[in-house]
Amino acid sequence: MFSKIKKSVSNILTLLKRQSFKDKPVRTIYYLILIGIFLIFRIKKIYKINIKGKFFFYTYKPYVQMGMGGRGQFVLREFYDPFLAYGLDILPKKFNFIDVGCSRGFFTLFLLATNSSDAKGICIDPFDYALEDLSEVLKLNKFENIKIIKGVVSDKTSDKIFVHNIDVPSEASVIKKKSNENKKSFSCKSYTIDELIYSMNLIKSVEFIKIDAESAELEILKGSIKTLRQMKPIIYLEITKNEKEIRELLLENHYTFFHFLNGKLEVVDGEFPHTSILAKPLS
Repeated sequence: MFSKIKKSVSNILTLLKRQSFKDKPVRTIYYLILIGIFLIFRIKKIYKINIKGKFFFYTYKPYVQMGMGGRGQFVLREFYDPFLAYGLDILPKKFNFIDVGCSRGFFTLFLLATNSSDAKGICIDPFDYALEDLSEVLKLNKFENIKIIKGVVSDKTSDKIFVHNIDVPSEASVIKKKSNENKKSFSCKSYTIDELIYSMNLIKSVEFIKIDAESAELEILKGSIKTLRQMKPIIYLEITKNEKEIRELLLENHYTFFHFLNGKLEVVDGEFPHTSILAKPLS
């Protein structure tokens, strides 16, 4: 009980530092209060997201467990991820994409809302509840041309790869970390990016890849070399481990790096900051 209270307090303190609280404190507090009411009375909510004039519907579900029902998305909305602030400026008018670690599909819906109606995407995640919720919101928004895959992405193809830490789904990873040594685990199928494109032929081209894989970023990129060299997609990834190796791999494939800082998209010249990185091909 104490650990849950401590975690909740930590989440609230983190929220107070977010841009949403700085720009729209009253709205943010109001949504926090609503979340509390929704949890107590087990209320499901369908709501509309507006990101720079691009709209989509999303759902909040009153899952008791943290990291499952979309609490952060409901409260933060257009401030949920820095990419939402500048994505429209860098994405082409039509693009195919792969969403690695798609979860319940908030990022996928943003990509579809900004995209051509005939663009295609691949969404992959190891959790049934997340993929079921994703299917629900895709139908809600009448978005099509999406291939949903249950599994993970790594540097190898395997029918059974070990996924650590399912106590908190948003922290599950194929990479073992100190924080999940004693947590429950399970096995699922593993794919590579190159396999999805060149062997399985699920998509003919990919212009954008989002990676949210809890420390497996390097492994995923190693399984994407052919794609990086031939298709040169824009990559958006959260780097939590192996920063030097990731930098070297992307530099070898002629990528340059950016991050979102103080309301601007800036070039990263030195070490990667502890945040998500946008990697763009030089040509």
